[in-house]
Amino acid sequence: MIELLVVVSLIALLIGLLLPVLGGAREASRGAVCLSNMRQMGIAVYAYSLDYDDLLPSVGLSHSGLPIDQGAWLFALSDYVDGELLYRCPSDQSEFWKVPVASISPPRLRQVSYATNYQVTDKYPGFGIPNPYRKLSNIPVPSSTIYTVELTEEDNAGFAVADHVHSESWFGNPVFAAFQIESEQHAEQSNYLLLDGHAARYALEDTGIVGADFFNPKINLFDPRTSP
Repeated sequence: MIELLVVVSLIALLIGLLLPVLGGAREASRGAVCLSNMRQMGIAVYAYSLDYDDLLPSVGLSHSGLPIDQGAWLFALSDYVDGELLYRCPSDQSEFWKVPVASISPPRLRQVSYATNYQVTDKYPGFGIPNPYRKLSNIPVPSSTIYTVELTEEDNAGFAVADHVHSESWFGNPVFAAFQIESEQHAEQSNYLLLDGHAARYALEDTGIVGADFFNPKINLFDPRTSP
C-alpha cells in the first residue's frame, strides 16, 4: 500500500510539472498560427492594393454603434486569399463573440480579432482632408509601419467590436494604446502586421509608441511619418 501511494504521488508530481509545459506549448502554437495568419493578411493587402490603384483597404466596423459597412477591410480581403483567412486569433477568448457589446447602440457581436491602424486609412484625418498615407506607395518605410494589430478583447468604449484602432490619439501613452490593443496576447507581447507584408511580435514599448505624440512624432511604428 505504501509503495502504491508513493507511485501515485510521483505521478501526481509529474503531472503537476508537465501541465505548465504543455500549456506553454499550446499557447506557443496558437501564437504561431496567429502570426502566420497575419502574414497571409499581408499578402492579401498587397494584392488588394494592386487592384485598387495602390490604395489600402478601408475600415467600416465602428466602435460607436454606427451601421456596419460591409466594405470593411476584413470583407474586402476575402477575395485575395487562397483558402480562408482566420478572423479570430486562436488565443482570443473575448466573450463578445457570443455576447453582444451592450455599451453601444445597437449592441453588436465581435467579428474579428484584428484591427487596422487608423492613420493609414481613408477615414483619417477626416473633415474632408485626403490622407496621402492611404496609398501604399506613399508610405516612407513600409517595413517600419504597422498596419494590423490584435484588438482588445474587453468592452473598452466599444473597441472590442471595431476593426481599427485610433493610434493617432494615444499621444505616447501606452495606457491609451493598451485600451484598444490586446498588447500581451502572446507571452506578454502581441503580433503585428507591417506594410511590407511581414508579421512580427513586439512588446508594446518596442513599437515606439512611448514618448511619441501627434504633434512631435518620434520613432513610432504606428505613425507613417516616422521611421527608424
